[in-house]
Amino acid sequence: MHEIYTSRDDISLGLLRRLSIKELISPADCGIQFEARTEQVKHLPLSEVLLGLEPGCYLQHVPDPIQGKGDANRINTYRMAPIPGIWEDPQPRITDKSSVYIKPLNYVRAGRTKELHLTSATSSSGYELRLQQSYNHLLCGSRVELHVHLDKKDVGRQMTIDAVIARSPHLRPEAIIGAMPKRTVMMYGPFWESGAQQLMWVMANEGNWLKGTAVTGWSFTLKQKPKGKALEVLKNLPRA
Repeated sequence: MHEIYTSRDDISLGLLRRLSIKELISPADCGIQFEARTEQVKHLPLSEVLLGLEPGCYLQHVPDPIQGKGDANRINTYRMAPIPGIWEDPQPRITDKSSVYIKPLNYVRAGRTKELHLTSATSSSGYELRLQQSYNHLLCGSRVELHVHLDKKDVGRQMTIDAVIARSPHLRPEAIIGAMPKRTVMMYGPFWESGAQQLMWVMANEGNWLKGTAVTGWSFTLKQKPKGKALEVLKNLPRA
């Protein structure tokens, strides 16, 4: 996806034609098993649970000793939990070996993006680590490009991405963005790439980096707004 938002000229049209705009099921139409502070489990609309998300807190999967991890029809239960290891303030960036020169945190270049990956089978500890990394990168002004891949077992079961995120709503963009620093937004996406069986999007933090203008549902930086044919292809991507 890097070419979409780092190129200053027409980007690869072949790359764009492998993507489609993913229209996810509305959170209002999804249910979630949610464990409140009283440890009482309730079935609630996902939209109601997402409203309770705060920066630094996320939907933590509650292990069920009865349901097996490999059960495609399992119903996951969640609770709110703090993301471990996140920073309260941006950390300085040392950009050379002498440790003398530090570029300002608001310094931006086209390639200043961190690419992170999850799968539909990522462990709870692995998911926490990706959230921690995403949070700290966004806090320091980087963009984060997140990829959610269908696990090979889910592909073998011929499960769709809609079925997977209905089972595992913590993988939804809204659930992850809601846990990120305040004023984090989706910059591009979500896109679906059927060949690689992955859902992907780009996040940026308005307070630390993003200053753009809305174009067909996304926000593009004024300096790096796609041009010419690339912009037309973006506007007319098929919907999955």
